[in-house]
Amino acid sequence: MLDEGLAECLNEIAKMENLSQARVAQIMDLMKLPAEAKEFLIGLQNRAEILRYAY
Repeated sequence: MLDEGLAECLNEIAKMENLSQARVAQIMDLMKLPAEAKEFLIGLQNRAEILRYAY
């Protein structure tokens, strides 16, 4: 959204997507993870595995 010029800051994204500023910051932090970590998290299959890394 920032790259496409749809929003100028994270606060605008939060408002547009009806999310808290903190949640948008968490999502942006996930983007900073190494590729291997992202692939691992994306590959989680069942609810128990996902919840294990959710908090």
